[in-house]
Amino acid sequence: MLDFSAVARFWAIADTLGADREPSEAEWQAMFSTRAYRYLVEVNRRERVFRTFLPLAFMPSRQDARDRALADGSYESRTYLAHFVEARAHRLALQAFEARLRREEVLDRAIVRAAALLPAGVTDAVTPPPVSFAIFEPDAFGSADFGIVVDLLFATHVDVVNVIAHEAHHYYVGNAFPLRALDSERDDYALVHAINHLRLEGVADQIDKTDFLAAAAGRADQQEMRSRYRRFYAESPARLRQIDALIAAVDADPAAMKSNGQKVWDLLPNGGHPQGSFMATQIDRALGRDALIAAGTNPFEFVRAYNRAAARLDDPQNVPLFSPATLGVIDALERVHAP
Repeated sequence: MLDFSAVARFWAIADTLGADREPSEAEWQAMFSTRAYRYLVEVNRRERVFRTFLPLAFMPSRQDARDRALADGSYESRTYLAHFVEARAHRLALQAFEARLRREEVLDRAIVRAAALLPAGVTDAVTPPPVSFAIFEPDAFGSADFGIVVDLLFATHVDVVNVIAHEAHHYYVGNAFPLRALDSERDDYALVHAINHLRLEGVADQIDKTDFLAAAAGRADQQEMRSRYRRFYAESPARLRQIDALIAAVDADPAAMKSNGQKVWDLLPNGGHPQGSFMATQIDRALGRDALIAAGTNPFEFVRAYNRAAARLDDPQNVPLFSPATLGVIDALERVHAP
């Protein structure tokens, strides 16, 4: 089922702001209580973003401040403010796109694509994910608890079925193969979080980013994103060597678990997508699609499967191996956290 209730609340806030009035707290809470914005506020901590940039984007009295913020080129003005301004300019087109999505069986098609990278029967055994649209930033998210959240404007620039399929893969993995003891208070949290993201994004990227490595592929407005992805992907051998050294050091000194785990996470740009995709590609290339599907159910097996692939490819300069010390840490983490 596709849920557009968050989009309706977004436009209600936009209309209030467009009349040069601040929304009441009740109006803000009506938006934040929708499934999509609840995820964005509770999980992604975006409440400040909405309260700051929606008034700046929509209130006529704040045009001068808006123009200055757009000109400053900061990350937040580029990611959020410019996005809200673009949504305002394309409201009628977004409403037409929403009407089209309501008529098309995008979720059914997306589940079929996600199922191709999941063990047989998973999509039959787990209830289909709720898919909620909102307007927030050019991205989409998937979780076992909230289902899938997709930015409506972003969806007009991409293959929306592939985007939903990518997030659906996360949803099904999270429900069918949940990790144990994944607690942010634990010293091993950052490292397990990093390894998990390599697995999640690496496998799911085989659904919607297989053409990212081709410089000529995709729309003109996606070239900056694709160029960045290619650059980070090309850095994978060097980054994986650094990650190996950090994890191996934990084998020698378990007290380094927390600090080195955070350093590993910091070495993964874009939430682990490029390096995870690199690892998944080597598994698929050397061991085959069935091995990739099996590795996708367990982040620790994902690392080991990559190592088996790297050994078979026998190209240490371009596809480096993880050390025995690193694999020992991976095995120990698995005993605590494996699904």
